[in-house]
Amino acid sequence: MAEELSLPFGPWTRLASAQWTGHPLSVYVNAENMVMLTVFDKSEKNINGMLVLLKKPLLVEGKTDAFAATQQRELTLIEKLSAGRHVKYLLLESTPYYVPYTQADLIKVIQRQYAEITGLTKVVFSASASFDFKVTELHPHDAQTEALLGDPFTLFALSSITPSESVAVPTNRRMARLVLGIDAAGQPVDVPPADMAKTAVLGATHAERLAAITALSEAALSAGLPCLVFDTTGAFAGLGTLGEKPRNLEKFGLSFPTTAYAFKTYTLGQGLLIDLRFVPLDAFETALGLSNKDVHAVLERVFAQASNLDDLIQRAETMPEAKPATQYALRKAARALRALQKAHPATFGKNTFSEMNAPWDSGSKVFYVDLRGKDAALIELCALSLFSPLQAADRSTPSVLAVFDRPASRLSARIQSAIPPCVALALGADHEADLRFIPSLELDVLGNNEAVVAMPHRDKKRIQLRPLMTRASQPVPLK
Repeated sequence: MAEELSLPFGPWTRLASAQWTGHPLSVYVNAENMVMLTVFDKSEKNINGMLVLLKKPLLVEGKTDAFAATQQRELTLIEKLSAGRHVKYLLLESTPYYVPYTQADLIKVIQRQYAEITGLTKVVFSASASFDFKVTELHPHDAQTEALLGDPFTLFALSSITPSESVAVPTNRRMARLVLGIDAAGQPVDVPPADMAKTAVLGATHAERLAAITALSEAALSAGLPCLVFDTTGAFAGLGTLGEKPRNLEKFGLSFPTTAYAFKTYTLGQGLLIDLRFVPLDAFETALGLSNKDVHAVLERVFAQASNLDDLIQRAETMPEAKPATQYALRKAARALRALQKAHPATFGKNTFSEMNAPWDSGSKVFYVDLRGKDAALIELCALSLFSPLQAADRSTPSVLAVFDRPASRLSARIQSAIPPCVALALGADHEADLRFIPSLELDVLGNNEAVVAMPHRDKKRIQLRPLMTRASQPVPLK
């Protein structure tokens, strides 16, 4: 690679190159002391793709334990000790991405990771005052910067990624078919992701339908599709842990995974936030009981582009009076919003991660949205805020499977109709009338691990569902 790269936020100057687990690696730095790691997926003649990861070091003073305990993502601290000097660095890390080896893809991923790092930096500086530690930017060419960047590989020695594993998951590979089970003749029954665009899981009991949805999730993960899981009861908490190897696995033509599927938890109110920029005003008002006409008159003027309740409150308290947003209405709206803020602290705002904006880049990974203990209003707003950014994705066929543990009767028509084209949905239902969509595939669960598969304009087929390979979970009862 070149000594200097002309890429966004550059130029990027090469610090070092080496081999890491058999893959060529280069480390670059820009004028902001942001560091870029590139790991190449290289065959004998070609470079097939590359793994890209940005890190930004900050100087910190004081204890960061309390702050770190509130964060969903991993934080890395490096301490440098020498005679008369003790320097501590906090390393902020973007989400790593594997991309094809093209300039256009490299530019796109650097822009995405830079935005993620910038957001993280703002969070750290904002939190430092509350958690009583000091954080400062590194200055070019000073002793503290040279002490860290003079040994660039220490920046990545504690990274949470394993290059060989990440490079092994290219995003432009052909998507496999999803194996649902076998028919009466012992032949595999599989479908392409497009056939699962709207999957209804019917029949049997709620628990048996959840088991069938787990089987569909494992089929998607085995085929390279990530899963976006909305769980209010813990029904899918075992998707990241392998269970015992099923005895009859071979007759399904399946192999038992050598390692568990990648699994990352996002807990609402503990790192995962509802970004109001991606929530329609009427959904916000309906879900949180803000349908009063005075409050609506204010929200109609202040809601656009607000990401959190602080933004809304500030706008409501500072905007000039103008009918129908009278002074009385402004004060009433501000009080209502403050009451919501008190009832739901640390719930609304911009998320600092970006991986769920393009989950298909992660391959076979479970994005587990933990909504246990949350009321229906927050569940709806959370789902809407995560689905909305995916609507603009340039993907005409499903590239990720979304599943809910709640039956269709407990999910609003708004959520059921908000599924983007790039997302396949698997949803259980007590009755077909509870669905607010026309299924592209119906799985009628019969019990005893059997089901009937039905698709429009095709004959129904009775199958034996694929055995589960992840650990079964015991969900709490639905509220």
